[in-house]
Amino acid sequence: MKPSAVALLMAIVMVVLLAPSAHASGHLEMVPGETSVTVPPNGEVIVDVSAFCVNFGEPFPKAVTWSPERVSDDVFKVMKAAAVDGAGTSDVLQTQIAIWHAIEGEWGYKDKDVDLTVAKRLADEAVGQTAEPLLGRGTPLDEAVKAGSVKVTVNRWVQADAPKALPTDAPYYGTGALTIENLTTEAIDVYVPLGVLLKAADEAEQDMGVYAVTQQEKEMPKTLPATGGVDRSVGYALLAGLLAVLAGLTLARRQRAPIANR
Repeated sequence: MKPSAVALLMAIVMVVLLAPSAHASGHLEMVPGETSVTVPPNGEVIVDVSAFCVNFGEPFPKAVTWSPERVSDDVFKVMKAAAVDGAGTSDVLQTQIAIWHAIEGEWGYKDKDVDLTVAKRLADEAVGQTAEPLLGRGTPLDEAVKAGSVKVTVNRWVQADAPKALPTDAPYYGTGALTIENLTTEAIDVYVPLGVLLKAADEAEQDMGVYAVTQQEKEMPKTLPATGGVDRSVGYALLAGLLAVLAGLTLARRQRAPIANR
């Protein structure tokens, strides 16, 4: 193999190895908590939220509106425990049962109906929680609304798919988006507190306690189509093969070289 061909192969291998990996891609992951956002002057931001029922036994609300009210301290502490624990997104049924327990003062289900292990753990963990916010970065959104700094509207409100304790239970978990509009000429930092209420448009339906979520960009393993990205394993295989060829050429040259006179 000529030196020019070897150089060309080496160049190809280096391009493959230095190309962006095909095994990682940006992935949007939802993380529970009190979302803090900066709203630009006279601008708006949209915050995705989920919400739990605070009226046991009533129908799921077809529509909700922003409210200046919040859930009780006992319910807030359960929500806070669920956010810290992670159950607020990993086990919404158990979180909801613990919230109902905080409202009613008793368990609405028997152990034979549903496993209450996580719900009871959340109730115990809530006892040790304070009424302080999780993050508290910026102005609480409800206070900013009262001050006339921002306006909030609820959009994309839908019933979320969630397990039930009993087949006859009404849905209890919803998702939507809060559009936060800055009414001032200066940027404002606000956060969406756990437990602000979304009021049912129909008084006979459930009010909902907000459990806000933030959006974070994370690198997650992902299999890409054959046309996307470059697999570095191919580059390493080419490099190994090229090194083997070079080793063979070197050995052949040595075998052909004349033996020096002794």
